[in-house]
Amino acid sequence: MSPDANTPFLGHISVGHGPQKVIVLHDWYGDHTIYDPLLPYLDRDRFHYAFADLPGYGLSRDRPVLAGIDQFALVVIALADRLDWRRFHIVGHSLSAMIAQFIAMLVPDRIVSLTAVCPLPASGSPASDDALAFFASTARDDDAFCKLMRFLSGSLSNGWIEAKRKNSRIASSPEVKMNYFELFRTDFSSSLIGSSMKANLILGTRDPGLDEATMSPVFRRWYEDLSVETVSGCGHYPMEEAPPYFAAVLERLLVREAIRAS
Repeated sequence: MSPDANTPFLGHISVGHGPQKVIVLHDWYGDHTIYDPLLPYLDRDRFHYAFADLPGYGLSRDRPVLAGIDQFALVVIALADRLDWRRFHIVGHSLSAMIAQFIAMLVPDRIVSLTAVCPLPASGSPASDDALAFFASTARDDDAFCKLMRFLSGSLSNGWIEAKRKNSRIASSPEVKMNYFELFRTDFSSSLIGSSMKANLILGTRDPGLDEATMSPVFRRWYEDLSVETVSGCGHYPMEEAPPYFAAVLERLLVREAIRAS
């Protein structure tokens, strides 16, 4: 399976001019701007980043919203094709970490490394049906959204939570968000067992349910070559909560994988 001429071209911002190519994907709530706090701290001589917006979000808000993880993956691969990036690192956060895992499974020869940040794993969400119903409600219900943000990154201020709420409402519509919601119950993990993909896992030490003790064993079942890093004191958004440190952790992992792949 590969993109065709009708596959939407994703909106994105380009940062850097280095030889190592990196496509970075956003979470369910936001768009590429969740990475804005990171931009001053990136090594632009070593890396060339494409911070992409999935269809229906941000700079891709006018792109047709597709259905199914295979289609979500193909639009990202099409972006790499349009950029003429034969090989690249793929980074996904939260919901898009699952998309990144699928991309790495679909075109392993093109992926230098996979980095999953505070991820939804390839096995889907372990949350109960009631919990997922609550998550779904946050797409429209502002009070529910703020309650969830306090749970995911409770050490941050009410001002940060309000900014997250506003940005989420601007990033995409509730209808678009719900089009991606099926991923929470998607499971392709059996296809990953024994994967030789160079994989990285970045976790916040205060991200409830996604800490190292919980997520590391899950990913080690699938990836034989896995590195795990934690960002101390952070919840679900380390790129916003500790941007200089997150940038250092991410690029340390990317450099390591680039050297190993060369």
